[in-house]
This record gives sequence, C-alpha cells and structure tokens, in this order.
Amino acid sequence: MTRRAALVLAALLPLGPVQAAGTGAAMLALPVSVRQAGMGGVAVGGRDPGAAWTNPALLSSQAARSELAFGGGSLFAGDQSALSMAGSYRASERLVAGAVVASYGASAAEVDANGAATGATLDRRLTAAGLAGAVPLGRVRLGVLAKVVNDAIAGDAATAVAFDAGATVALEPLTAGISYRNLGPSLRADSAATPGGVALPGEVRGHVAFAWAGPRLVAAVEGVLPTGSDARIAGGLEWQAARALALRAGADDLANAGERMALGLTLTFGVCDIDYALVMHPAGTAQRASIAYAWGRPAPAAPTTRTIEVPVAPVAEADRINIAVQELAPQGVSASDAAVISDILRSELVRTGAFKVLERTNMEKLLAEHSFQQTGCTTEECAIKLGKMLNVQRMIVGSAGKLLSAYIVSVRVVNVQTGEIMYSDEARGTDDRDLTARLRDLAGRLSALASR
Repeated sequence: MTRRAALVLAALLPLGPVQAAGTGAAMLALPVSVRQAGMGGVAVGGRDPGAAWTNPALLSSQAARSELAFGGGSLFAGDQSALSMAGSYRASERLVAGAVVASYGASAAEVDANGAATGATLDRRLTAAGLAGAVPLGRVRLGVLAKVVNDAIAGDAATAVAFDAGATVALEPLTAGISYRNLGPSLRADSAATPGGVALPGEVRGHVAFAWAGPRLVAAVEGVLPTGSDARIAGGLEWQAARALALRAGADDLANAGERMALGLTLTFGVCDIDYALVMHPAGTAQRASIAYAWGRPAPAAPTTRTIEVPVAPVAEADRINIAVQELAPQGVSASDAAVISDILRSELVRTGAFKVLERTNMEKLLAEHSFQQTGCTTEECAIKLGKMLNVQRMIVGSAGKLLSAYIVSVRVVNVQTGEIMYSDEARGTDDRDLTARLRDLAGRLSALASR
C-alpha cells in the first residue's frame, strides 16, 4: 500500500489532524456521545456516560444508579460509519465507574502515487476501548480514563495504551471543566510500516457552562487545543422544551459556525432516551443516533410545576402559633443557597395563615442583643434555648442539601415549652421551581400543627 493510498483513507475521517497512516487522530477527536455531537462537540455531562470520552470527571454528574447507551450513524464523505457504546455505574456516593467503546470505519478506492485508481478498495478501522472512574471532592470532581487504541489500514495495524485526566468544578449555576487527553506512548505498528510508531495527538479541552431556571436552559462554550493543529472555540445550547423533549444546537468551531453547525434532540420515554444529532461539516453531513437506558434515574422536571394545595381551616388571629425558622444547615449546597431556602420556607408558612412567623431580620436583631450565634446550633437543646430567646412557641430546625440531582430539605418542629419534637418531614425537588412547590406542600402539612 502506498503512502498516497493511506492518506486517502486518512482524509476520509476529516476531524482532527492527520499526520500519516495509523495516527488515529481523527477518531480520537470525534465524540462518542451523540448528545455531545448535537451540541457542537461540547460535553457538559448529565445523563450522558459517553461524555467520559471527552472528560472522565463528567461521570460524577450522573444521577442514576446505572446508565447504558448504544449509538451509531453515518459520517461525512465516502463510505463511513460509527458505532459506540458507553456505560456507567454509581458504585457509591464517592465513586462512579464507566466504560466506553468506539469504532469508526471507512472504505475508499485505492489510488497510486499519481492519483489513478488501482481498482482495489482500501478499508480503515479505528477502535478504542477504555475504563473510567470519577470521584467528587466537595465541589471539585476528578476523573481518569485508561484506554487501548487500535488503528488499522489495509492490514497495517498499530496499537497504544493511553490515559485521559479531567476535573470539573460546580459553582451553581456555573460549572467548569478541563481535561488533557492521550497521555501515553506512541502508536506502535504491528509491522515495519511505521518504525518507532507515531505519537498520539494530545488535546487540552476546557469548558464553562451556565444554567438558567435549573437545568431547563444550558449554554456552554469550550476551548479545544489539539497538538499540531489550530485552537478552536466550540459552543452549544440545550433547552428542555418539554418533559420528554430536549433540543440542542451548536458548532464545533464558532469562527466557522456557518459551515460546522450541529443540531440535536432527545426524546424521553420513562427511563429510556432516544438521541439524534445532525452535524454539518465542509466534508459533508453526518447523522448520529443512540438509545440510552437508565436505572434509578429521577424523572426530568416539567417546564411548569403544579402545586398541590393543602386546604387549611381559617385560624383566628389569637389562635395563631408564634413560630421561628432557624437557618437551615447547608449540606452539599452553599450557605447562601440554604439561607434562600430558609426564606422560602418562611414565606410559605406565612402563606398558610396558620402561624405568626418571625421575620429573619427581627430574628437576627433579637439574637444580636443576646450575643447569640446560630452557627453550630443544630441540636434540639440549642433550638429550645433559641426559641426562648425569641419568645416563640415552636422552632423549626433542619437542613438543606443536595443528593445527586435532587434538593432535599429536612425539618423538625420543636415545642419550645416541652422540648418535644412534635413533627418531622422533608421536601424534595429536582430544581429551584420544583423545590419551591414542594416547600409549599410542606408548609401546608405543617399548618396542621396549628390545631395541636
């Protein structure tokens, strides 16, 4: 096989730098995730085990216990195809493990050094398989992917073992991530066609994403710096248009967005997702599709939230209970988020008409007069002491936290006079709007205490 013929096959996979036959560069630059392809190549995680191919730390955003995705499609010019599989498993709260397999193939007529067809057909097959792991360290998540890469052209094959490393940080509603791909030795040929091997193309990727109204609208940009090629900026949008429909658009090179646009969508049927992506490129058009299945994944939130009203019998002014809400202890959320949730709960308690709720500013003024600090006051004994200072009959104490993708507010109602824990309950929400509705339901249930 001549070098010219090999380069014809290499050019059939147009993404990424191609130095010579057997580099595998084009395949390594293509995303395994169909969702990522529909968002201009930007990977931001969330119900997407294939995103580990771009940044293994993104596995930590998984909400389900297990996820599995199969994908395939046609690629650009010539006879090209792509197959992929990705799966992940949350082994514990501290570890998510995943696996990815990708295969890209192409066929073309062989040409000689003068460009004339020889009548033979050349085949190229690029495959890679890897194992990944990701762990959360507070707001920072770290991940690593170990993979085996094989590139074969008309019988000439080369293999390599390489590693990817990545990190993300969550500063909601802002998230950011960075990864370095293809740390490892050169591709080593099985024959003497490429003595010494060819270096795998390294790649640095960094993304920033911003979410509005919970996960309903996400905008992200990503910088990509491949070895031996020009840097580029990719960008994409994802909109949860309905409970069962998500739409995406983006470009893997914003400087040439008109020629490199991508569109995608996801249809959700219970715990099953069907993903589709249409990618436009100067070399042609690619279509990708995948089907994903998740076990234990919470259902996506609807764009609008229906609140269940709990009927409350009118309570006379003189019969209303004096109550105060201690600042909820943050667990996995920021102190400012916990303070906002505490205020929402106070507002919903007022809305029931069953309580006289002490405002936070008045509460802080009274505590300042006694030189009392709320920080660290999480026990019932401390709540009783606090309630007596505030001259209220009931104290609500608890925590506001986040488990996987769900917000959880747990509360206890303490009788200040007797020290009894009269009631305990919780509210769970998939985003800020859903949590507000669930807190309204919780306040309705707490209003039943007005008659006790």
